[in-house]
Amino acid sequence: MNIVYNLFLEKKSINIIIIDQQMPYIKGSHMIYLFKKIAHENNFYLIKFISYSAFKTKDIREHILKKRADLIINRPASYDKFSEVINLLESIFSNKFYKG
Repeated sequence: MNIVYNLFLEKKSINIIIIDQQMPYIKGSHMIYLFKKIAHENNFYLIKFISYSAFKTKDIREHILKKRADLIINRPASYDKFSEVINLLESIFSNKFYKG
């Protein structure tokens, strides 16, 4: 979170953040929730969040999406999932409000 905050202070744009679901002290989905809350409070609507997870059950996926992840990539990641990431990036960069 410090890295994101420092980039914000340096006025550098962030378009996409990939967060591992299985971190030592906090779940990635909770970090996404906190980041989205901060981003919303500061009008950073273009930041997209991707959860990188080994969990494949429906209830875990639903939990991650409820925490407002824009996309979930399961480990091991497939070509199709990375194609979704590329499409997501293209939608960000083609947005008329993008100022990167």
